[in-house]
Amino acid sequence: MPPQTQPLIQQGDLTYLGSFTLPANDGAGSTFPQGSLTYGGVAGMGKNNDTILYALHSQSNSMCEVSIPAIGGVGTIVTPGRYMPMSPTFDVPPSAAYVGGAIVWNGRILVTGYVGYDNNPSAPYSWFTFDANNFVTATRLGPFSMSPTGGLTGQYLGVIPTEWRTLLGGSHWAGASSLSIITRSSRGPVFAVFDPDDVGPTTAVAVRLLHYQPPATMPTPPGYVEADSYGGGAFPTGWRSVLYIRRHGDVHCYGTGAECNDPTDSSKGNHAYPYRHEICAYDANDLLAVKNGSMLPTAVVPYATWTVTDMLASAGGTGYARMKSSTYDIATRRWYITSFSGGSGYGSPRVHVYEVAAPAGPSVDCDGTWSSWTPTGVVGPCVMGSQDREEVRTFTITTEPSGGGTACPTSPEYRTVPQACATGIGSGLVIYG
Repeated sequence: MPPQTQPLIQQGDLTYLGSFTLPANDGAGSTFPQGSLTYGGVAGMGKNNDTILYALHSQSNSMCEVSIPAIGGVGTIVTPGRYMPMSPTFDVPPSAAYVGGAIVWNGRILVTGYVGYDNNPSAPYSWFTFDANNFVTATRLGPFSMSPTGGLTGQYLGVIPTEWRTLLGGSHWAGASSLSIITRSSRGPVFAVFDPDDVGPTTAVAVRLLHYQPPATMPTPPGYVEADSYGGGAFPTGWRSVLYIRRHGDVHCYGTGAECNDPTDSSKGNHAYPYRHEICAYDANDLLAVKNGSMLPTAVVPYATWTVTDMLASAGGTGYARMKSSTYDIATRRWYITSFSGGSGYGSPRVHVYEVAAPAGPSVDCDGTWSSWTPTGVVGPCVMGSQDREEVRTFTITTEPSGGGTACPTSPEYRTVPQACATGIGSGLVIYG
């Protein structure tokens, strides 16, 4: 069916599967906060979609890779932390720069970030890239710039389903919401379409199809208060819905936690205790209307907003809703959402999992072709005349699955095969990324 006629997701199409925990540190022996997973959050899916790229402690500016365990289990560190914003053109002293989102695309890991308090705004650079095979040892390239800058695009990233890419003008979307110095950010969610292949020395352009950027005369999301925070979103295949997760309270108060009767946050700033988690659902047809010029990006509003209570138990109880960040796996229809960790009552780093239902309709299986296996150039140690060689192949999709059909395989796919030791290869160990 044409994407514009796909169904809208309703609250009953979301199932809470439960949660899993993560270790407190990345096991690399780094001192606190470098290497700490507490106060961190999910940033994106790993290269084979069986791991999560995880931003470490908010003061570490680092990212690691963790496994995805069974619900109720404990994830493990797959790749230890790598320091990200190393250039003064990105990390603007004395303001802190934070890792935002991450995507794997065409052999690269692209990581974006944002400055926490940017009054000029003076941080035009917000992107950097690594080879996807092992971002810890790979050469870091960047920082690179995007228009608009990190205050509107540096916090969270998402994948656009294949059937919507031509219509909306790109394969991915970026956003940032409710950052300090609101005039350089958005009062609500942002959906800015871009092509990750454009990220590089030349400024990449993201086209905003949804945003609520000040001045104050511009519209705000329904029920908006200044203490709202957003943790990214999901654009599931087979649906025309874009979902965002937010923390929301009803009555705004500016002051200290004590002055605003907020036991979850003692700092001076925006408060709206008690808080709750909400999902704001947007119609992709409205985004398409903006793309086609018949609607303004500031005029788009959710078709529904749902309160969800599943994440409260691990966040200190009712009123303590402390969603941190999220990433959506378009292949498994699972939405991974981090709850706040590290403070009193919040416990270990925890990831909550929602699953989006398969859309109703005729069942169509994925179809396509695999490329031939090609050596990546990575080889293992020579042992008794034999060594392992890493190979990669990619899957080209000709038919996207729909209606609950068989999903497309994860691509690219990697394997190791034995070979006779190459001439000149010694017995040094090679660590696979």
